[in-house]
Amino acid sequence: MSDLTSDPTIVCKCHDITAGQVRDAVRNGACDLTLIQLRTGACRGIGAVTGRTVCGSCAPELVALMVATSRRVRPAVRDRRVAASA
Repeated sequence: MSDLTSDPTIVCKCHDITAGQVRDAVRNGACDLTLIQLRTGACRGIGAVTGRTVCGSCAPELVALMVATSRRVRPAVRDRRVAASA
């Protein structure tokens, strides 16, 4: 499902956090749900509770976005031999 979610799609309705914001957080090092929550404000459990949504119910989608995004993001690897000879 997360592969089909476009960046402007709201994934946390209580705090109006988009899939793009979650992806940006993951690209910038958020590697677990807690870091995504801290960096984006999503799924914090302190938002509005609507007739159809309970704050925190987006956690599975946030984790799916994190996993899908982190598979595409590869950290820069520097060859130690090149660094040593420089």
